[in-house]
Amino acid sequence: MAKQSYGILDGYRGTVGTVIGYRWRGKWCLRARPRQVSNPRTEAQQEHRMLFRDMVQLAGKMKQALQTGLHQESLEEQMTECNLFVKINKGRFTPQGVDYSALEISRGPVAPVAFTSAAVDEGNVLRASFEKNPLHLHAESTDEVRVYAFCPALREGRLSKPVFRRDRQLAMALPDEWAGLEVHFYAYVEDWKHQTSETIYVEGRSEHPEGELSTLKRENIVAKKGAPRRGSEHLEKRKKCSEEVKSEKGEVRSPAGATEHRQVVERSGTPVEKGEARSGSHFT
Repeated sequence: MAKQSYGILDGYRGTVGTVIGYRWRGKWCLRARPRQVSNPRTEAQQEHRMLFRDMVQLAGKMKQALQTGLHQESLEEQMTECNLFVKINKGRFTPQGVDYSALEISRGPVAPVAFTSAAVDEGNVLRASFEKNPLHLHAESTDEVRVYAFCPALREGRLSKPVFRRDRQLAMALPDEWAGLEVHFYAYVEDWKHQTSETIYVEGRSEHPEGELSTLKRENIVAKKGAPRRGSEHLEKRKKCSEEVKSEKGEVRSPAGATEHRQVVERSGTPVEKGEARSGSHFT
């Protein structure tokens, strides 16, 4: 069934007979409805679907950078930036994982820059230096250089503030929870016409002290984002051990059967009676 919201002479969404109506980039479009869909659900087909799902999800996470890095190219290809990302990077996704160093988040004719150094300092700040115009003869000094950082473990990305090509250096603060985790950096240049350069993968080193985040804290951060939580069994054991059953005799019994005697608090030489409120306590 199709729905029409703007009158009989305007476009519609949905299916009418063998025609499907939809809206794309502000325009109403029509396409034919497939007569028959073959869905054998073979092992190879299911594997391909999982890879495609991973590509679409990653494109959604990187959308902030793709909206500038692939915007002009997507207009020429007549598709969205996310769909173009999937098209040009499908060879970087395999059942073994993602080749993050080969991903392309930008395309275009603008002259790139060459990074001479890049490192994350102890304050978790990326500090990078680059050459203004390494290979190209013509490049504007006012072109803007951006760096996009992506953390696969947390599935989060950050886009730096732009700096001019003539600045030759860039600083980007990273979230504290990224400390000690794998982070990939991609750079591109954008001119005043909103055209961009090819993607520049920035290889850097980390000066952040290892082990600042404990293993359990890293696992808790990753688990909040929906990733597998390796420390869940340990936390479950701690939770069981913390459950105590108070007996009528004033003893504390743990699930393991251990018994501890309750300490008696004396006030003015007189023991506190059962059920009596203690002075200074938040409980009544």
